[in-house]
Amino acid sequence: MNIIRKPLMYLSVAAFLFSCTKTEEVERIVETEVEVEKIVEVPTAIDLSQVSLASSASMTTESEAQTIIISAAIETAQEEDVTIQLNFAGSAALDSDYSVSSSSITVATGELTGTTELTIISDGVFESGIENIVISLAELSNTITPSANASIVQIDITDGEALIGFNSSTVTIEENSFYQLEFVLSKALNEDIVVYYDAVSENARYSAFTDAELIFKAGETSKSVTIDANDAEITAAGENVVTVSIVGVENDDVIIGSVASVEITTTEVNEGLQITSMWTTQDDLFDLGVYNSAGVAQVSTFSGTNGSEDVFVNKSAFSPLVNGTYTIELIAYDFDGTVSETVTFNFLDENGATYGGPFTFIANNVPANDRLPVFELEVLDGVYTITQTSTSN
Repeated sequence: MNIIRKPLMYLSVAAFLFSCTKTEEVERIVETEVEVEKIVEVPTAIDLSQVSLASSASMTTESEAQTIIISAAIETAQEEDVTIQLNFAGSAALDSDYSVSSSSITVATGELTGTTELTIISDGVFESGIENIVISLAELSNTITPSANASIVQIDITDGEALIGFNSSTVTIEENSFYQLEFVLSKALNEDIVVYYDAVSENARYSAFTDAELIFKAGETSKSVTIDANDAEITAAGENVVTVSIVGVENDDVIIGSVASVEITTTEVNEGLQITSMWTTQDDLFDLGVYNSAGVAQVSTFSGTNGSEDVFVNKSAFSPLVNGTYTIELIAYDFDGTVSETVTFNFLDENGATYGGPFTFIANNVPANDRLPVFELEVLDGVYTITQTSTSN
C-alpha cells in the first residue's frame, strides 16, 4: 500500500494538575500544542484471487436430515473480510427441502476459507427419484474472482429406498374367516406401487381372498388383505398355519424388507367331530356321510379328486350330535367296484382325541343304495363313542 504523509495537525492536549488543601481544591489546566503525523491507507490494485466452492457431501438421503458444510476457499489471504454471496437453485426448495444457516460465506481477514451450514429437512413424504440443490457464486468482493472449475456445487437428495414388509414374522390368532393382514410401507410414495405376494398352507381351506397382488396408492403406507384362516372344522396339527410372503414389487424406489414373510398360526374355535377318509386312487370315488336314525345326513361337499373326503359334525349346528346313535358311511359317488379300494379313516375332536384311529375299510363292490356303513357313532351328553362295524363289503 502507499503511505501519504499529511500536513502537520495540531491537537490540544490537556494536562490536569491538581493541588489540594483541607479547605480548598485548585484546578489548573495547561494546554500545549503537539505535532502529530497521521498515516492514511489508500487501496491499490492487488492480484485477483480465485474462490472455489465445496461441500462435505454430494449426495444424501432426506431421512438422515444431514447437515452439510458448504465451504468457500480463496488462494490468497486478504487484508479485510471477504463476503461471498451464494445462489441456491435446483429442484429442491429452500426452506422446505433444506435450510441454510446463512446465504453467504465470510472469509475472515488473513484466512483462506469460510463456511456455512446446509441442513436437509425430512418432511416424511416419499418423493421418488432425485432432487438436487445447485449452489453457485453470486456477488463477490472486487478483489475476488470465481474459480473456473469449482464455482458451482451440486448436492443430490434422495429419499432412500422405501421398505415393504410386515410388522411381525409370526402371528397367532383364533380361527378367523376374515383376518385382516396388514402390509406396511416404511415411507409414503408419490406414486402407486404394486406388491406381489402368495399365501401357502397345508390346509386347502386357508387362503387369501384377493388376487396375489396389492396396490398401494400414492401417499398410502399400509394396506390389508383378507385371509380366510377358518376351515369350519377341527383342524389337524400342521394344517393350522398359513404363510403369506411378499415375492415382488413393481417400483425401483421400494425394496422388500427383512420381514417379508409372516406365518399365521390359528387356534381352534370349532367344537365337534372331524371325520376324514382317504384312498389311493386320485379320483372322486366317494362322499362321506353321517346319518341319524331317520336317515337325515350331513354329507361332505369337498371335491374328492385328490383322493379324500372329510366332514365336520359341528356340536352347535348339526342335530346328529344330540344324544343318540348314528352311522358313518361311505357313499359310492364314482366308485364302480371293478377294482377294490382301501379307505383310511381318521377322527379328531376339539380336544385332540383320535378315537383309536386310523382305521381301514376295503370297498369291494357297490351296494344298491350306494351306501357303505363303516362306523357306529354314539353320542351321550357330548361324549363320543366310535365303533367300527365293518372292515369291508
